[in-house]
Amino acid sequence: MYLQISMANSKLEKSLGLIRKKIDLIDDEILSLLEERVSLVIDAENLKKNTSKGPFYRPDREKEIIRRLQSLNNSPLEDNKIRTIFQDIISACFSTAFEIKVAYLGPEGSFSEKAAKKHFGSSTNFVSCGSIREIIDSVENNSEYYGVLPIENSTEGLVNSTLDEIIESNLKICSEISIPINLSLLSKKDIALSSIKTIFAHSQAFAQSQSWLNKNLPKVTRKDVTSNSQGVLQSKRTNYSASIASIEAAKKYDMKVLKRNIQDYKNNKTRFIIVGNHDVSATKEDKTSVSIITKNKSGALSDILEKFKEQKINLTNIQSRPTKKNNWEYMFFIELDGHKTDKNVDIALKKISRLSLNLKVLGSYPKGI
Repeated sequence: MYLQISMANSKLEKSLGLIRKKIDLIDDEILSLLEERVSLVIDAENLKKNTSKGPFYRPDREKEIIRRLQSLNNSPLEDNKIRTIFQDIISACFSTAFEIKVAYLGPEGSFSEKAAKKHFGSSTNFVSCGSIREIIDSVENNSEYYGVLPIENSTEGLVNSTLDEIIESNLKICSEISIPINLSLLSKKDIALSSIKTIFAHSQAFAQSQSWLNKNLPKVTRKDVTSNSQGVLQSKRTNYSASIASIEAAKKYDMKVLKRNIQDYKNNKTRFIIVGNHDVSATKEDKTSVSIITKNKSGALSDILEKFKEQKINLTNIQSRPTKKNNWEYMFFIELDGHKTDKNVDIALKKISRLSLNLKVLGSYPKGI
């Protein structure tokens, strides 16, 4: 019996050894191909520097690479894992040849940082900012900067503070990414819910977990902060307090998790936009964001929507906001399928421009993957 087990183990080890040798050979080949890829990226850098042709960072090109690889994927790996693997490969190669910085709403551990790392990969230089205005200023004043801003939540709608700042800036939306938002109640000590006197969180986090808070902590004082990570830091300094943030933030700041997944809707997501100082080329799977101030007359909005209909353009989002310049004057934020250089989109926007007091293209960019 012992001899049979020993022989079986020996056979198993031999089989595993052969598999491991094959894996080692594949890893060697991957490393060699990565070296070749980095070399080609450096060649591309030198060409761009010598010709000054276009921006170094090309989100349109990155999206095309990821989509093509996902379409070729026949492995057991899910498409989102293919995206993660190759996003980090792209990031590592790019950072070897080019230097860009990505500003996000911090401190570290925020959902904005998570979105930034998912989009740009872990090898990028990230800069934590204290406000949306600070992110905008950083990008406007530095051509090598990009910004990551929350624009819409699946349950609470548009992030108006972001929209207002983007409309007033000269920046262009050049990409987008969505991430799941799972909110947890954190504290510096493992305390009972009944002991909590104050909760710190961003206003969006309070809104997204309102039902749970009303049911479980109805009398606790709620204090708004600029980001959920900032709320974690505030709670860490305040006795008998808690914060609402991610599990990643709990690990980052050594906080206790009192309750997981307190968001009211389990399929809670936030969409982030990436902003920069340049336009992005068309990819055939694009989105365009515009702001429009209509003339103050009956049927003005209807006339504008008719121009989109004439060109068979699908509108994916339409929201109204006060212009904050003239009382009772409103701006419409519209998102549509297509790129501004597409013939039908170009025709529609030109016609709408003549019908409007103001039309501003905030960006044409690849749809999120």
